[in-house]
Amino acid sequence: MQLAVATHSRLLVVELDDSWRVSNLRTLARGHHYGLGLRHADGWLVSKHNDRELTYYHLDGDQQAGFVEAIGGKAHYIHQIACVESGIYVTNTGYNSIVFRSHDGALWDEHFIDHQRTDVNHINSVFPCGDRLLVLLHNRGVRPSQVLLMQHTPGRGFVRERTMSVAHMGCHNIFYDGRTLYYNASSVGKFLGVSAERNRIVHDLAFPGHAKGLSVTQRHLIVGYSDHTTRDLRHTSRGHLAVLDRADLSVKATVDLNVHGPVGNVNEIRCLSEPELGQAGPQGLLETMPVVALRSSEGKAARARRLISKLKVRLRIEGP
Repeated sequence: MQLAVATHSRLLVVELDDSWRVSNLRTLARGHHYGLGLRHADGWLVSKHNDRELTYYHLDGDQQAGFVEAIGGKAHYIHQIACVESGIYVTNTGYNSIVFRSHDGALWDEHFIDHQRTDVNHINSVFPCGDRLLVLLHNRGVRPSQVLLMQHTPGRGFVRERTMSVAHMGCHNIFYDGRTLYYNASSVGKFLGVSAERNRIVHDLAFPGHAKGLSVTQRHLIVGYSDHTTRDLRHTSRGHLAVLDRADLSVKATVDLNVHGPVGNVNEIRCLSEPELGQAGPQGLLETMPVVALRSSEGKAARARRLISKLKVRLRIEGP
């Protein structure tokens, strides 16, 4: 299996053998990387390195950079991107919006969540399925994360159809297979699966670190997890992958990415050797999705302790 992995310090191509051991690990580019999109129709891996440009890498051959293009519009603190046939969905986190940008850059549809134009909801993940999409609101770790079901008509914009809640704070990544809604509860190091029909958690896996990054193939889920550390140290932390069997979510293997030294926090994962199902789903998948409405698993006292601890860390880093 071959994977593209974006971390706080580099963009990697990781090759795993049949026993899930690292057989090759290459750095395509250095620096902070997050959003990764796949344009299989014309053979490109799209990487978001900064808030001004998208870099396109050849999926075949040496996978070197082919060209760079401007993102366009007003963009800031972009997290996840997702490529579809007609364009790219962008979580424009700094402006609290979800954006659709056509591949030729001529079309820019933008929806500001609750009319806010600053980073209030910390939008970080998107899962498009035809004319509908799921958008994950992190909510900056001060209240439970939420999932929005939205409709999008290119050129006419977005309509918010439903707001759903999950049972954790500070979440990343979102994937729905028609039965189960999956997400990373990053701050508590968990990967969750929620039965949409029964509206309850049916999978709850814990990892030793900050869970972020998700790739989905026909038979496997690949979850990223990294050392818990302060933001200024995430470029030198250790990153790992967990390979899960989609049949029962058993852990088939854990992968240490730090064979040549710490790779930094894992932000995003995309499969290059098999169809990547975690980037986007088929038309119609979300049309009959049941309402998911889970209560926060964190009590008031625990939440207060966490927020006080978070404030102490921030004061320690930034000073009074």
